[in-house]
Amino acid sequence: MPVITRIGVVLAAAAPVLVIGWQADRLYVQVVYAIMGLAFGETLGGVVVGGALALAVVPPVLIVALSTGRGWARIAYAALVVVGAAAQSALDAGLLFVYLPAAVAIVLLCLPASNAWYEKRADARQ
Repeated sequence: MPVITRIGVVLAAAAPVLVIGWQADRLYVQVVYAIMGLAFGETLGGVVVGGALALAVVPPVLIVALSTGRGWARIAYAALVVVGAAAQSALDAGLLFVYLPAAVAIVLLCLPASNAWYEKRADARQ
């Protein structure tokens, strides 16, 4: 794995931790209220709890896929970052800086050296 790709994967792994860390208090309250709502049969509570579970599971799966040379993971990671940044800008645009490592990771994972490595990994799997 080229150094550029390795740095991109490390930044991609660090970005969700940074995003969740900056918003832990807000996320905690929302999940607690959602669980309480779910206990009382509210549909929105289930959606929020399901979304929280997805946000806990999806990034680690994408990081493993990125580090093993799965090209589709770059697109999925970029889509996840774009959706997250759009949601963040709707809530509090002042915290968009927490997405900077993710944006840098996307750029590094799409540079020519990274593209060549992902293509070589794809050819090796066939």
